[in-house]
Amino acid sequence: MQTFLSILINGLVIGAVYAIAASGLVVTYSTSGIFNFAHGALGMFCAFMYWEVRVDQGWPAPLALAFVLLIVAPLLGLVLYRVVIRGLQGTSEIVKLVIPISLMLAFIGFAGWIWDQSKPHSLQPFFGLRKFTVFHVVVTYHNVTIIVVSILLAVLLRLLLFKTRLGISMRAVVDDRALFQLNGGRPEVAPMFSWMLGVSLSALAGILITPFNGGSLSTTLLTLLVINAFAAAMVGRLRSVPWTYAGAILLGLVTRLTFSPPVGIFPKRFDWASNVRSAAPMILLFVVLLVLPQDRLRGVSVTRTRERFTMPTMPQSLVSAALLIVAVVGLSRIMQPRDLLTLSEGIAASVIMLSLVLLAGYAGEISLATMAFGAIGGTVFYHHVSHAVGARAGWLPYLIAIVATAVVGAVVALPALRLRGLYLGLATAAFSVGVEQIVFKELTAQRRIYPIVITLLVVIGLGVTYVAFRSRGVRGAGTAFGGSGLAVVLAATSGWLARQRWSAIFPNANLQVPRPRLFGIDFSPQTNYMILLTVVFSVLGVGLVALRRSSYGRRLTAMKDSPAACATLGMNITLLKLSVFMISAGIAGLGGCLLAQQSGAVTADRFSLFESLAVFMLVVVAGVGYVSGGFMGGLLYGAVFFVGQNIFDKLQHDVPSLHGEFHWLGDAIVRIGPALVGVGLGRNPTGFVNDIFVGYRPMLDKMRAMLAAGCAVEVGLWVLALRHSIGNWTFALLTIAVIVLLPRIAALVNPAAFAGNPVVRARQPRGERETPLELLGIDRPFSPADVLMLDNALGGKTHHGS
Repeated sequence: MQTFLSILINGLVIGAVYAIAASGLVVTYSTSGIFNFAHGALGMFCAFMYWEVRVDQGWPAPLALAFVLLIVAPLLGLVLYRVVIRGLQGTSEIVKLVIPISLMLAFIGFAGWIWDQSKPHSLQPFFGLRKFTVFHVVVTYHNVTIIVVSILLAVLLRLLLFKTRLGISMRAVVDDRALFQLNGGRPEVAPMFSWMLGVSLSALAGILITPFNGGSLSTTLLTLLVINAFAAAMVGRLRSVPWTYAGAILLGLVTRLTFSPPVGIFPKRFDWASNVRSAAPMILLFVVLLVLPQDRLRGVSVTRTRERFTMPTMPQSLVSAALLIVAVVGLSRIMQPRDLLTLSEGIAASVIMLSLVLLAGYAGEISLATMAFGAIGGTVFYHHVSHAVGARAGWLPYLIAIVATAVVGAVVALPALRLRGLYLGLATAAFSVGVEQIVFKELTAQRRIYPIVITLLVVIGLGVTYVAFRSRGVRGAGTAFGGSGLAVVLAATSGWLARQRWSAIFPNANLQVPRPRLFGIDFSPQTNYMILLTVVFSVLGVGLVALRRSSYGRRLTAMKDSPAACATLGMNITLLKLSVFMISAGIAGLGGCLLAQQSGAVTADRFSLFESLAVFMLVVVAGVGYVSGGFMGGLLYGAVFFVGQNIFDKLQHDVPSLHGEFHWLGDAIVRIGPALVGVGLGRNPTGFVNDIFVGYRPMLDKMRAMLAAGCAVEVGLWVLALRHSIGNWTFALLTIAVIVLLPRIAALVNPAAFAGNPVVRARQPRGERETPLELLGIDRPFSPADVLMLDNALGGKTHHGS
């Protein structure tokens, strides 16, 4: 009984902290429509700031709390809203999710940059170690403080929302923003205040939960602890603070009472209990998302998004793939071994990102579990290759890994078929955390896992059949047959898993994977393997373009634009969504195999949720609707930022007097650079690859001689590098200069060709630049520059009268 009461009190305490954090999340989302994925990172950053003034500077606790909660946190919320969040109007759900993810990664990197994580940072409980006894259970004053503060905040939030003018304005903005503005309200004030309040609540949660969990501050662990409050926020549907508090208390109690021995559902000998408890909030989040009623299928949005993607033709895709292979082969002749590793890392990551090009770019579906699928593919691959010295992998393990990952993708997609947008993203994030904590963090998982796997897969297979038989329309019978077949496949797969003799999922904490030998060619040399990666990416890229231009691709685009219209026309949305998830998961599984072979092993940290978030962010920043966006996103992930750090490392050696400054800048590029790139996505939601296309389009149409001259310059630089007349870094910097400056030089040579180009702006008459876009054709006639601008924006030819 004493143990039960102790666990019960701990559950109430952790639930109270979740309630504080989740209420801040609800307040920000309900007024701005932006789900703050950076909520946990902001709380972590403010907790470190509290440590700075309370412990390092020696401020009194009340003064330190007031400084962080009343000055630092509100100021952070104000700046974020004014600079970043306010500019997300008119963007898609994907962009609205990527920006907070970028902020989260930025604050994690920023905190690690400011506070050395190799040194301890600890916070003591409020009132020290003072405690008292209730029914023979020891209770600390800090735990009582958490519960009391949570109750007071619930009361204060209720009074704020229903008894103050500001609170009524906040609810009015949520109900009808346009009507609120028509009645003289200022719709920007309420979201700004809500972000200030939300960051303060996140900071309070971070400060309170740290002493409860041992007192040690950690950038990633503290961020995840606050992220656990997402499940509580979903219980309140991101709108109701009372239901959010109820969900938080339930989450805390279920987590502690269910997964804490000896009162939990697992016996003491079940050594997975700690891992399951770590993943329990995200598992409950997945369950909550499936149980709660969802919004109806949406139609065409009244407000069109600002993303514009144009599809290349098949000849263009084939030529681009051939040029990419030639370029990589040429680079392999001049690059140093270390540079070959870096570039290969980026190309391998690009293969994984192609799965997001298909799923998010073409179909408009969100997945935050890409690296989890990659880890599953790499793990299956490991267990089907020989590990003898000098052994090489064949093509069969790749095929098995792709099929197995596609089946897992179906398992994940089936429960989530009714989810879209933010809810789908959170569901896949929950799956990623579950895989990471329950499977890949368990180093001695013996064969007792297989009864669980068998049961899960058979249940999912039966669920497929049930969903299929309930389908409507002319394809109902075919879908039912397909669902039954998939159920049989899943059951057979589970039986096959049970027969495997894997003594451990992750022996020695990593999986060493050999490189392949295909078509009689040994790809263990780095140059050969990099060329293989490029060929695989090129083939997949051309295949994706062909798929996008097919009838299947047109159905994906229609589903992305209006699922309601697709359902009205008799299209089977269920089967379409299931198939695209399976194909995307299979590509991610193949990419996971290739990335593991590149790095030499599958490791749990390499395929974590944070890695999935970074991959998703970078491919959207580059251009999630383009195959080339996947390639550039992979280069950003695996190569570009590390190359930047290497440049500053070289400068440290060349200029010893500025060693500290260059080390500081190099560290900043790796820690904060990727996230800052993502933060700027709101200004260009289509991605920077689109800017490159738009900037070079006039040269492709009217100035091919200039383009040929640029290619000749690049070939000349390659010859100089091949003859060692210039170094690799000089070649890289000059190549970047050619790519950036060539359109600008062409615009100076032929301004008429670039008139109206939104990326490379040529000189135009002052009157034309000052005419608002909506008044073109009214205040003055359309000029050729206007027509070209509209062509670039719409991705086609504009027809207009004289």
